[in-house]
Amino acid sequence: MGMSKDKVLIMMSTYNGEKYLAEQLESCLQQKDVAVDILVRDDGSKDGTVSLLEKYCQKYENVRYYVGDNCGVAKSFLNLVERAEDSYDYYAFCDQDDVWDADKMKVAVDFLKQVSDKNLPGMYYCGVEMVDKHLHPIGENFKPEECTQNLKKTLHTFGVIKGCTMVINVPLMQEIKKNQPSVLKMHDDWIHKVCLSLQGSVIGDSKCHMKYRMHEDNVTGSRKVGKRFRKLLHIIFSEDKCVYSKMAKELIEMYGERLSEKDFEALNRISNYKKNWKNRWGLLKEDCSKVYLMKREFWNLKFRIMIGIF
Repeated sequence: MGMSKDKVLIMMSTYNGEKYLAEQLESCLQQKDVAVDILVRDDGSKDGTVSLLEKYCQKYENVRYYVGDNCGVAKSFLNLVERAEDSYDYYAFCDQDDVWDADKMKVAVDFLKQVSDKNLPGMYYCGVEMVDKHLHPIGENFKPEECTQNLKKTLHTFGVIKGCTMVINVPLMQEIKKNQPSVLKMHDDWIHKVCLSLQGSVIGDSKCHMKYRMHEDNVTGSRKVGKRFRKLLHIIFSEDKCVYSKMAKELIEMYGERLSEKDFEALNRISNYKKNWKNRWGLLKEDCSKVYLMKREFWNLKFRIMIGIF
């Protein structure tokens, strides 16, 4: 008898995604040298997404789906985390409109097996080949490890690591299940910060193992920036006002005793920055690393701190 394959649960959130969904599902089903199950949560689609999912469920025993109320992509993925069974070796997050290379899961699993302490949280991420809606290459995207393995650096921005590239181990999955945040911008950003807060391993693979499709219907893709005044109003009045500092506070409340002294100080500085102008000025002077922030994100960050909505 041959060795049993590692079991991976692929978690996918869908919303009006019938146009590209079949292609993505097929690429997930064609993963080599691992045993994959696919769990899909539909976030209230109004097109033919659910009908397509039903067809795949009838055809493949390892594809399951359920339908929920529309709550947005971040909460939809965390709901998938809640529903996921504990019987898997690894867990992956998947968008509805990309195409994975056949070795994506196997490569991730092999990297995660190299984590020395199997009881510590572990996360893998890889580079992506950016493509247009017809899968024609546009470029490549990868955040180097110096930008992803330091909690302090990630506290000043969101989405350093793309969720669709993430594969996590059981200890990290258990932590995410146990403590779900009340303040959330994106699921992948929260998971990354939790891993670093617990001194977990974040493994970066610069090779591309998937095609990241850019198109006009992206739920979480890059978009053209609208008028600056409209964006300014959105920053001031949006629901995610003060989300950086609120998230820092939650990380302290959840993991305070397990944080390193350095990480605790960084989180505490952000969560309390509005108490006085000295704290705010100190945060403004901090090196927010232009290396990993685009210019407009850097000044967006400074503006948020100055007017107290960081």
